[in-house]
Amino acid sequence: MTVIHQNFAFAIGANALGIALGTLKIISPFTAALLHNASTVAVVINSARLMKYGK
Repeated sequence: MTVIHQNFAFAIGANALGIALGTLKIISPFTAALLHNASTVAVVINSARLMKYGK
């Protein structure tokens, strides 16, 4: 469950950061979209650790 909690916290945190920075016009919508995609890739890479689980 640790990996799942890490993924959930990271995804929520990164998306909240992107929304906040986009709302304040600190970053562009394109940059916010890149941040979202980067967080998705990070979650997938972190989840790959579960493939070793139980071996």
